[in-house]
Amino acid sequence: MSRGHVLEANPKVWSITDGKLYVFLGLDAQSRWNEDVPHSIARAVNNWPAALIDEGRRKAAPDAGGDR
Repeated sequence: MSRGHVLEANPKVWSITDGKLYVFLGLDAQSRWNEDVPHSIARAVNNWPAALIDEGRRKAAPDAGGDR
């Protein structure tokens, strides 16, 4: 969501911040998230409403190779 797209998540790659669960596509996505957690959360919160409405933001998960 922080990148503006709805993707499948890997239930084995997650983090809890301030009592909220965040699930990631893979380890690479989690690492990018961890670089600046407050900014990542702000971007995700900002992108969420549009992603719920806009079918174009719903994408198939890319071939992540070892990322999953």
